[in-house]
Amino acid sequence: MRINVIDVRSIEPIERYEVIFKAFDDLQLNECFELVNDHDLKPLLRYFESEKRNEFSWDYLEKSDLFRVKIGRIAMPDPEDSGESCCGMCKG
Repeated sequence: MRINVIDVRSIEPIERYEVIFKAFDDLQLNECFELVNDHDLKPLLRYFESEKRNEFSWDYLEKSDLFRVKIGRIAMPDPEDSGESCCGMCKG
């Protein structure tokens, strides 16, 4: 299986997240891509933890002058999950 590599160093900073999120949203179950950048992607990881919880895998391949991360889809989004917690008032 060939893994798509997205090197965001050559993409304008304002466009990077859009490219990354589209690449993730286009993944099928158990597919992944490699992301390359010149600095750690901790803010991106926090976004995935917040918005894509239980749907993604995140594996550092390299952490030096170059940061390489393998991002995969481990579950498909639940259409019923809006990301908001139920207040419990409706007892639903």
